[in-house]
Amino acid sequence: MARRWRSSDPYPVGASFEDLLEWHLTVWGTNPRCSPHKRHRPWVLRNFATAVHSGLPDGKDETSPDRKLWNWRNGIDLPKLIHDHRILEVLFGDNADLTNWRKDLEDALEAARAAKRKKATGAPRTTFAKTRPIAPPTAYFMGRDEEIATLASRLASATDLGPMLIQGGPGIGKTELTRAIAHQEAVVARFADRRYFVPLDHSVDAESMQHAIMRAVGFEPRYGFAAMLNALREQETLLVLDNLETPWQSQYGPTEEVLAELATIPQVAVLASFRGREAVGGARWHQYALEALPYHSSCDLFCSIAGQKFLSDPLLERFLTALSGNPLAISLVAQRAYGRASLDPLWREWLQNGTRFIEEPQDMGDGITSFAASVDRTFQSHQMTRDALRFLQIATLFPFGLGRREAKIIMGDGAFAAAEAVVRLGLTAEAGHKSGSGVYTYLKVPELILTHVRTFYPINDADQLLVDQFRQTAAALWKDVAACRRATIDEVARFYDAEDDWGP
Repeated sequence: MARRWRSSDPYPVGASFEDLLEWHLTVWGTNPRCSPHKRHRPWVLRNFATAVHSGLPDGKDETSPDRKLWNWRNGIDLPKLIHDHRILEVLFGDNADLTNWRKDLEDALEAARAAKRKKATGAPRTTFAKTRPIAPPTAYFMGRDEEIATLASRLASATDLGPMLIQGGPGIGKTELTRAIAHQEAVVARFADRRYFVPLDHSVDAESMQHAIMRAVGFEPRYGFAAMLNALREQETLLVLDNLETPWQSQYGPTEEVLAELATIPQVAVLASFRGREAVGGARWHQYALEALPYHSSCDLFCSIAGQKFLSDPLLERFLTALSGNPLAISLVAQRAYGRASLDPLWREWLQNGTRFIEEPQDMGDGITSFAASVDRTFQSHQMTRDALRFLQIATLFPFGLGRREAKIIMGDGAFAAAEAVVRLGLTAEAGHKSGSGVYTYLKVPELILTHVRTFYPINDADQLLVDQFRQTAAALWKDVAACRRATIDEVARFYDAEDDWGP
């Protein structure tokens, strides 16, 4: 517990973190406007706690500010990394006269953390049990040679162990790519048997994420996560964090704290897969967005599974276009094509049942053998708002892409947030072209995703009517709705702006 100071006590040189913090708050009233020579009114503790908390991004601190400050002052807990900057800013700001006091507090905090780490090393050095090695990618993982070479080279670099984040939509091959990278010769040479695969698809918060990591590396959980972090300093280690989005979306502040702790260990390399496209904090990531397979790779994958005879099938190109370069969907359809004479019956089934058709015959609904189950993990995310789903439903009627202004005309003010959500979920990407009034941008949703929406979430009659009215107006202006891509939407927007009675 921190010492309780009297108002006449001088500056406590060499004191502990909690004692120094207590002195600044209750004796000197330290703030950026004071000096080392004149005492200010002591802080109201609640005001200080609120000031520290208010400077954090939303969701970064999920514990009561008053409770956190009480823990810091009484030596029960230390501030987490996200709090350091705010504490120093609230107490000292940019006041040059307080530089020495600021450094004293920083040093005291680092000393307290070092003592905590040393205490955690009460675990024996041989605390890592033998675990299952990382499984290699499937035999039909292909079309990612460039990505493997680039990311494996960075991971095997002698000087760069910066964390890497692979992001993308459902079924695009993120997990398989991380497995392939972990099995590259240069990566194996560097990390040997210290390569661990950490499944996070059932880790709903930061604490369960910590336990998943400890289980994966074979560390005895009773010694705690801090002890494991210390043990990881002994030798270079690769952690493959699969489905990082699961704990991050549920509790992104504490999850980023765990990532920040891993990032402070020079001997640990982190390779993470993340469903969607988000600005994940906690570390300075090397980010990589995994895109759809190009046509030639899609063709190679399909025929490697179904048989080379399908290279001459007249429906192959149409089928692969509908599958949008998605490796999971292509693999599952190819398995159904194996042994057949042609793709015609499968194509008819596709037209009738959409993505409901893309699964193994013995599908267990685990998201690996069913594309619909896999993509619905994304659709069940809390980020898939009602407006985001509505945006996708409307996009099914715009195969050339749906512009943000088009969406706003049809949907109203919720269109922008809906479009942003769809992008963050990894379900679409922004495209654009030059028009008479500048650069016109729009969102092109892959045909495979549009088919899934048509299959399971068809557009309602009211929105269908709104889109029909919009298309009629566009047709009257350009004679061809596709001309929207070559002209400008401003003319249509002005038309609707002038119609006061337009809309539901």
